Amino acid sequence: GDGGRLGLGVENMVTQFSPVLVESMLHETFGNVSCGYFQTLALTAVKDQVTGGGGAKMKALSGGKVYVAGPANVLGKFCPEFDDYEILRAQPGQSAVVCRQVSAGFGHQASVTSEGELLCWGNNRNGCCGQNVEKLFIDAPIPVKCLYEAPKNLAVKKACRQSSVYGDMDAFMAVEGSNEGVLTDGDCIHTQQDAQPWWEVDLGKFAVINTIKLWNRTDEPVDMSMPRDKFTGRLFPCWIMVSPEPFPDGVGGDNLRKCLDMCAARVRLSEIKRLSTWQVPENITGRYVRVQLEGFNFLHFSMLEVFGIFGINRSVGRVNYAAAGKNVTSAVIRPSMDPRDVETAYQRAIASDSYNADILRQFETFALEYGKFGRGDPKQNIGICILCKGGQMCETCNMKFEHRDELEKMPLGPGGRLRRLESISAFLLDADKPPLEYVPKIKPPPPGLVSGVTDGIKNFFGFGKKKKKEDGEGEEGKEEGDGKKKVKKKEKEKGKGVFGKFGFGK
Repeated sequence: GDGGRLGLGVENMVTQFSPVLVESMLHETFGNVSCGYFQTLALTAVKDQVTGGGGAKMKALSGGKVYVAGPANVLGKFCPEFDDYEILRAQPGQSAVVCRQVSAGFGHQASVTSEGELLCWGNNRNGCCGQNVEKLFIDAPIPVKCLYEAPKNLAVKKACRQSSVYGDMDAFMAVEGSNEGVLTDGDCIHTQQDAQPWWEVDLGKFAVINTIKLWNRTDEPVDMSMPRDKFTGRLFPCWIMVSPEPFPDGVGGDNLRKCLDMCAARVRLSEIKRLSTWQVPENITGRYVRVQLEGFNFLHFSMLEVFGIFGINRSVGRVNYAAAGKNVTSAVIRPSMDPRDVETAYQRAIASDSYNADILRQFETFALEYGKFGRGDPKQNIGICILCKGGQMCETCNMKFEHRDELEKMPLGPGGRLRRLESISAFLLDADKPPLEYVPKIKPPPPGLVSGVTDGIKNFFGFGKKKKKEDGEGEEGKEEGDGKKKVKKKEKEKGKGVFGKFGFGK
């Protein structure tokens, strides 16, 4: 019971030699329990729950709540009784996190959500929680984003606008987190009756968008003589568009055509539904999402959800199982049974290096993909391959763009196949290099030995320097100078008698 790891309360933090009922948890049904060195984790059972009624009936998961008991130096908070984490509870616009498995380690713990996210928290020694090693302690469950990050509703509380406003039902009502769909309760946006009216949300920054959900209004006309789908049918047909750039203002057919031409992805919805779901194509990056009617009518709906991940990176895969040990965490990635995921994985592999096709063809999983795509398309344009995201070229396309002149001279492989990266690198290394334009510097010739020594002696002793006249010298100075010259001349003539005769001094 040290540190409250048994969850029996502050008064009962002692060793128990026989099983004791945790009375504070009698209201819950548990499906999994994990005991660590200092802590205990308990997970409630996961159940299917049906919400709503009639056309608004929805099926969702409930349960999967994580309770912890133990000291604060492992769990991030002192829990003498079993308690949960607020970060895992339901938030505005986000449902509660449903976990399917927990594991308690030596000084940290891990949990796997129903979406396939791996949550870790506790002591992050050597990065065992999947976070930066500079973070020594993680005080609450956070996802290990390098493996998988579940798409979240990015439109909650974001800036939005619409072509016109009917009453006080402005654009912000579609991102407040309520999808009840009753117009009189203030759960819907509503425009005037315009030609191709629209509603738009700005996510704030670029994101990889996976799914968009459009919730229709649910109320019906009070007058029983009117069709029951008079209100719900106004939303269709409509267009949902995703763009990295802001959409133009205005209404009408010209505005709709401009929006359709500039968007990165679009879909037309024509079937009257309570919930319309659009699985956005792979690697679509955008910031602005617009809903626009195709005809002349009122535009009203309950809520728009944009599920995705901010940034342009893609995760490895969903986690199926995880185990926390002593300063280490192991995780098993969930196998993908969707043929589209298998096809995408193969295309990404051969886009990075065509040699990967020779490896993957040996596996039965990729046999059909090899027959369909082979080693890749030799005519693939640079910058639009499956690896390029967010307007940025991948490493392979960047290399081909930088050396495009040399690669134009490179022939294809046997049978017109794409070259491997190893062959491309060898070709670039052996290719003719442009001549270097080297211009040598012109250096001045060095001074001669004799002239250098002579100049040095003269400068040292001051020989050959002309004396400057000082200001203020008059005629007396000149006469004195003339007298000195005459004396020196006489001495010179006098010395010539002896030394000049025998040539001394030359």
